[in-house]
Amino acid sequence: MRVHCPDNVERVIDEKMKMKERTLEKFKEAITLGLMCTDGSPLKQPSFTQIYDMVVSLYESSSRHH
Repeated sequence: MRVHCPDNVERVIDEKMKMKERTLEKFKEAITLGLMCTDGSPLKQPSFTQIYDMVVSLYESSSRHH
C-alpha cells in the first residue's frame, strides 16, 4: 500500500467521511504508523518503544483537543 500512496495517505480515506482537519491529520498519522509496522523490511519497521511513543503521542494530542 505504501507503494501506491507514500505521500498521499488521504487517498485511502473514504471521502464520504467528513472529518475536521485535526482528525484527518491524526488519522493520517495512524495509517502511517500501521504502514511503518508492516513494512516489508524489518530494518524499516519501528521498535516497540517507538510504536508505544507514537501511540501515546497520538492519544495525548487527541485527548487535549476534545
